[in-house]
Amino acid sequence: MTRMEDEEKTAQYTHIHKLFRKALEISFDTVIMLFLFFILYLTVYSIYLNFKLTYNVSDPKLLIANILVTNPSSH
Repeated sequence: MTRMEDEEKTAQYTHIHKLFRKALEISFDTVIMLFLFFILYLTVYSIYLNFKLTYNVSDPKLLIANILVTNPSSH
């Protein structure tokens, strides 16, 4: 093979890997952003529930338990 053929094969091979790496970077960034928004949502919802329990508290144990273990599914 000539040097020019080697460079063309290397360039094509590298180009595919660059495209694949770029696609993986974008997909991983998207997944991480979705996780971060979900965690932000859970945090804000947990704070909302804590304030709701604070002002409508009938059982102080429930409020303390919700503060110690912030579980967004507890109502």
